Amino acid sequence: MPLALFVESPVMAQADECLVLDNVGGPSSAIEGNPGKVVLLIGPEGGFSDAERTLLDGKAKTWTLGGRVLRAETAVLVGLSAMQLFWGDYRAPEAIS
Repeated sequence: MPLALFVESPVMAQADECLVLDNVGGPSSAIEGNPGKVVLLIGPEGGFSDAERTLLDGKAKTWTLGGRVLRAETAVLVGLSAMQLFWGDYRAPEAIS
């Protein structure tokens, strides 16, 4: 599915949080609360194009994990692990509210 269609899809509209895992950009935005439904967008091997970043601007938050360039398959695992660390059962007991 082309990115332009996915951005307008019900999947994006129904998500509590839409995140773009990208190595380009400034610090990641703080994410409030504990989102129930998260869309995590992972780019192709070469990263998102400037046109794709423009398309996603305002529709998804950039989530930069240290500016590392990862293979697409690895980026998925890192993104899911980071989500578990922030909102899942990998959190420290004092962070769970």
